[in-house]
Amino acid sequence: MLFSVSWTTALLYFISKYILHEAPIYLIPIILFIILFSLGSDYTVFIISRIREESASNERDTAIKNGIASSGKVVSALGIILAVSLGSLSLIPVAFLEQLGIAFIVSLLLFSNFSNNIFTPAMAYKSKMGVK
Repeated sequence: MLFSVSWTTALLYFISKYILHEAPIYLIPIILFIILFSLGSDYTVFIISRIREESASNERDTAIKNGIASSGKVVSALGIILAVSLGSLSLIPVAFLEQLGIAFIVSLLLFSNFSNNIFTPAMAYKSKMGVK
């Protein structure tokens, strides 16, 4: 989550400064942190529960691979849908909403496609997590 918020903040700074020619708004990283924290909890619970279901009949490595293979597509699709719907705020010609929409697009695509699908299985592999 911190990965997505920090990269989004850096990208948003350059986009707002050099493309939109506006000052970056300081509230956006705080809003992103709150949104991504709540989404991250939901997505992680979804992925981990799928891994635990797979662990009933498979070993840990196979359960993690099968769990992320089946739930990773859903999490990525949910992230893309949410990025498009919340990213539509960037079409409104108000500086705060433009920057917030761009931040939602960047952060949700980073978070749902990279962070959640890479870091969650890595953490599941490192921890015992109740898996055989």
